[in-house]
Amino acid sequence: MLVRSKQFFQSSWGRTYLVTLFFVTLAAFLFWLDFFRVYESETTLLFVGNGSQETREVAGSLADIAETLSFYNRVLEQDETLDDPAAGKQLDKRKDYWQSVMRSESGSEGSTLRLTVSQSNAADAQDLSKAVLKALLQTASLYYDIEKDVKVRVIDGPITGPKIAQPALLAAVAFVTSLAVTSIFFGILSFLGGAAPRRGPQSEFVPVYKEALPKKSEGKLPVGESVPWINPDKFVPVRPAGLSFENTEGALPQAAGPRVSFQKKSSAPSNLPILDEEAWSSMFASGEPSSEEPESEEEPETAPEPAIGPDQLYKKDVSEPTIEEYKRRLNELLRGNPIK
Repeated sequence: MLVRSKQFFQSSWGRTYLVTLFFVTLAAFLFWLDFFRVYESETTLLFVGNGSQETREVAGSLADIAETLSFYNRVLEQDETLDDPAAGKQLDKRKDYWQSVMRSESGSEGSTLRLTVSQSNAADAQDLSKAVLKALLQTASLYYDIEKDVKVRVIDGPITGPKIAQPALLAAVAFVTSLAVTSIFFGILSFLGGAAPRRGPQSEFVPVYKEALPKKSEGKLPVGESVPWINPDKFVPVRPAGLSFENTEGALPQAAGPRVSFQKKSSAPSNLPILDEEAWSSMFASGEPSSEEPESEEEPETAPEPAIGPDQLYKKDVSEPTIEEYKRRLNELLRGNPIK
């Protein structure tokens, strides 16, 4: 798995490199485009003569003359406003320069001639094209009778427009430049990433899987050497071996008889006799209950018992009830009220 993740990052790095190289190549192409952009001015001439063979020969000879060094010097002599970039150079260098900016082609029929000049800007190309046309007409008049034998007519031009001088060279230069810039950029990134201090083994992304974690029996966890291992089983109480909570309901003792629930069905009548203090005292004095029935008396109104506060709740006397307490409880039972 770790090898797969490493290959994934390497492939991701490669894709990033290719995408960056593509955009840098476009930028380099636009940067070098101005250095390879030229402006060409084209002029087309038509030769009209008495015979087709004569016009073909005139067009071919003038096409060769237009590319010679002597014709270049004649062009400079005809127009003194033109600059001479090859001034001071040797003759072969001057001729190579002129052939690089001047191109002449005769048509397939041999009666037309196309003159093309190139310069770094449109105005210079336009001026040089006019100067070449003027010098070519003068040169043709020296070798041919342009009034009787051959007539020269300008049928098109000069037409000026931008062109790329060497497209293949431009593409190669742009690609090499982008490759160098991208390689340097990624080299700097790699150097900075390697020189940066690493704070720990987790500075790089490494996936941690469940199988790679240590078990509890080893006594260690991947959280640091200073953290001790605490077994959570120590905090769980162990059940004694002799203690069993199973089937506890069957072990409980059962009552001998059926359970009887008592509930109050009706309240006691109000004319029941109430035991007074004299009968109560005589009963405890003689040890036998009195046979005389006490006369019914009206129930005295009892004052409400005072409320017992929380501080007096636990201060009650828990000793044996007195005779008055027994009397009060018996009266409450006879009335059908619960004992308080």
